[in-house]
Amino acid sequence: MREPMEFMLLLWDELDDWTGACRHLAGEVVSEIGAVAAPLTTALLAGTVTAWVLVSHLHPLTGI
Repeated sequence: MREPMEFMLLLWDELDDWTGACRHLAGEVVSEIGAVAAPLTTALLAGTVTAWVLVSHLHPLTGI
């Protein structure tokens, strides 16, 4: 049978491995969301500006 201190150290090491894996996974998820959100945000902003410019030229009262 293992000594209590050895058991606690093994348990602590296992918990540390799991928290490190979870931290890594969370970081990857945030990175992937950022990689997808940035181009979508840029496309949405470009589309909005384009639509605003086109509509402002169609209606003289809403000029730029």
